[in-house]
Formats: sequence, C-alpha cells, structure tokens
Amino acid sequence: MSHRGLVTLPPSRIDLAISRRCARAATPARERAVRVLTWFADENILLGVVGLFWLNAQLRPAAEDVRHESSLMLFSVAAAGLLPHLFKYLVDRKRPDRAVVHGRRHGIPRAGNP
Repeated sequence: MSHRGLVTLPPSRIDLAISRRCARAATPARERAVRVLTWFADENILLGVVGLFWLNAQLRPAAEDVRHESSLMLFSVAAAGLLPHLFKYLVDRKRPDRAVVHGRRHGIPRAGNP
C-alpha cells in the first residue's frame, strides 16, 4: 500500500519541460556521471562526514567556536536531510519522468519510487 500525502500535486509545466529535455539528452554514460555526483551529495554520506567532524571537534581540545560551528553544521545537515522527507510525506506528487517518458528510455532506469 502506498502512502497518500495530505496534498496531491501534479507535475508543473516547467517540471515536465525539464523532464522531456533530460529524457532527450539522456545516455548511459551521462547517467553514470550524474550518479557519481549524486552519490557525493547523498544525505547519509554527508551526515556521516559531518558527524565525524562534530565528534572530532567535541572530543579534541578545539576552540569553543569550532565546537559551536560543528554543532551548527551537524544540525543544518540533519535538517536538510529531514525536511525533504517530511515534505514528501505531506505532499503526494508524481515524478515528472513517469508522466512524460513512455517506452524507450535510452538505457536509463526510472527515477526512484513513484
């Protein structure tokens, strides 16, 4: 059973236009390159790296401002990772690529869950 958000929105016209353009330009090689970039921006990896930085700042004799900044950084990364999940829970929206790409996908897999 899939979750239904409090609000249901269709993809906007600009989302659909961008999705069509991306579908025309997609190739397996570009998909691999973008997948690497996406991996570096993954919330779990960022949270882990910032968590290690925070732990290092808390356990080592660092200046108070470094400890404070590391706490702010950890909070910011955690909030940035949590807020999209909250919005996805509240807003049900079909992915634009599922609305415009039918048939051949040039070897590109479908994006995430519907």
